[in-house]
Amino acid sequence: MSTKKENVIGTRVSDKLLAHLSEYAEKENIKLSKLVRDSLLYYDLFVIEQEKIEVPIFIFAKNEYAAIIEQLDHEGLEKVAEVCFKNTMASFKYHRDNIKDKTNAQIEIPMRNFLKALKERVLFKNRQNWFDNLAIKIEKHSVLIAGLHNVNHQFSIFLKLYFLKVMQYYEHDLTGEDLLPDKIILRFSKIL
Repeated sequence: MSTKKENVIGTRVSDKLLAHLSEYAEKENIKLSKLVRDSLLYYDLFVIEQEKIEVPIFIFAKNEYAAIIEQLDHEGLEKVAEVCFKNTMASFKYHRDNIKDKTNAQIEIPMRNFLKALKERVLFKNRQNWFDNLAIKIEKHSVLIAGLHNVNHQFSIFLKLYFLKVMQYYEHDLTGEDLLPDKIILRFSKIL
């Protein structure tokens, strides 16, 4: 029995929905209960909480997004990266405000945990599908972000601008880059 203080919610679902959820949970190698908890958290974050912010989510298909950013100049890409960063930070704030330590004080989320969550819960192919493959290597004073995608060169530039903002939040400067139409390699160093 769990020692965590948790609440139980019960609901009825159709056989079809249960089969679909069970199949997905098995594919992801997670328990059905975790899938349901994660789904409720996702709904809370991306539906309920979105109603509270000024700019609600509007979803594009990848090919639609690629066509849009293909038309943007560098300044336009910077604006899109800034908006995406602000949305990321709104989500970050939501999680930070709901994570408490044993004294019930808010805690800061370390960069390593933040980047891991960003990769696993947002950017990777089974989430918002920004990347086909993504690696993040964190050392004492440096971070390497390398990823493959199938969008276009403008998307690589956008990704650089987005990660630049994320890493500046954690006091890291961009020290190297390799941008191709389907790949990014970014190197960041801690500002000392």
